[in-house]
This record gives sequence, structure tokens and C-alpha cells, in this order.
Amino acid sequence: MKKLLVLFLLTLSLSGFYVADNMHLPVVQTVADLKLKAVSPYTPVFVLARNDLSDGLGLGAIYYWKPDATDAEDMTFLNVIGSSVSATGRWMRLIVRTQQLPGGILVSNSGKKEYFTSIVTSAQGKATINLTADGTATGTALFSTIYSNRCEMVGPMPTSINNAILEYTESVSSDKKQTTHQFYKGNSTAVGALGLSVVSFTAAPASVSANCTIAGF
Repeated sequence: MKKLLVLFLLTLSLSGFYVADNMHLPVVQTVADLKLKAVSPYTPVFVLARNDLSDGLGLGAIYYWKPDATDAEDMTFLNVIGSSVSATGRWMRLIVRTQQLPGGILVSNSGKKEYFTSIVTSAQGKATINLTADGTATGTALFSTIYSNRCEMVGPMPTSINNAILEYTESVSSDKKQTTHQFYKGNSTAVGALGLSVVSFTAAPASVSANCTIAGF
């Protein structure tokens, strides 16, 4: 176990993170303790015990000090923690965290986040994703900024335009708690005797399934 810890700390050092010379990670017990730590270009990596938090996980986390960071503080998932002694800079979670939420899976790495979920269209070819911690329209937002929003249809490859389904993001709410997606179905209609066709798109039927990935901060 000790050899693994030494190897891990050496990896941190080679990656540009300052680690104390005694090869022991400093430990703080609470978020408040971490926020009060003095910061400098040589601020070491800290282990946060997190035994004071209401999430009940008790798993702890590893943070490093990023002096030029201005990310919004994330006190819901604790990926970004501000400092009580410095107006600039943030404590950033070092190791990726994966959480199973009511509406999907959230993967966090420092301030970056990806949310994976599945949707099914309504009769108008629409589907709405709640990007919140509890999966409701009014819960705590997972994102402050969204830079990628894509969905992939679930089902067999279309064999013609008549069973092809297209999707686009119709809207993103101003509070980043919801995205609405519109799905369209292709239609090809033969015109005249020359074999020409007119292609159009109408709202997809209900029960079209898709897997979606939303990325941001």
C-alpha cells in the first residue's frame, strides 16, 4: 500500500502538482478547513476528508490549488471550491468523480462535467432533459455553462429517408436546468413519371428513443 502511495505522489509531482517532501498528503477535515488554507505557487495537494458533509458519502477527495482559476464555486458536487483567503484561484478536484443521479450519470473532472441520459419523444416529437441534481425542472442546476449538447438515436440504421430520424436542440433554458430537443422524420414523395422525389420532414412520432450527452461547466 505504501509503495502505491509513493508511486501516486510521484505521478502527481511529475504532472506539475506540488507534493510535500515527506511524501504525505496533508489532510483537512472539512470544506471550511480547505477554504482557510494559505495558498501560494507551492500550495500542496490536499486530501479532504469531507466528514462534515450531508451527502453521507464519506469518500473524501483530492484537490489541487489552481491560482488563475475563476470558475464558479460548485458547492453541490464539490468539484470547484473557492478560497476564504484569496479572491482569485480555486481548489479543483483532481480525480474524476462519477455519480448516478435520478435522471442520468454525471461525470465530473475539476470544473468540467459530462451528463449522460436517455430520452423518449412525446407525440409532437419533442423531449426535454432536466439537467438538475434531482432530475426535476426546479432542482439544483448541474451546469452554469453548456458547450456541447448531442443525442444519438437508438434503433436500427435507417434504410431510406422515410425512416430516418433527425434531431436538433430546440432550446436551452436561461438557468441551464433544461434542454428541449425536437426530432423529425423524413418523408419522400414521388413526383411525376420521371422518378423524381420531394423530400420533407415532419415531427417524429412518439416513443423515439435517444441517448444524449451534455457537456459543460
